[in-house]
Amino acid sequence: MSPADLAALAAELEPDIRAADNDMREIDDLQQKGITGAGALSGVLSGYPLHPATHTMINFTLGW
Repeated sequence: MSPADLAALAAELEPDIRAADNDMREIDDLQQKGITGAGALSGVLSGYPLHPATHTMINFTLGW
């Protein structure tokens, strides 16, 4: 692959790489807050109003 091809590929992939980097930062933040384990997300969600059907679906799915 020529240097021009590599540069074009890097330019094309840049948005995806940046998005993946942002996702990894968010995951790291959640891990540092200790809310990546099963069931730990409920404490976070309790502060946000959810549509009743969404809340019911989450509770059913998680067995609460």
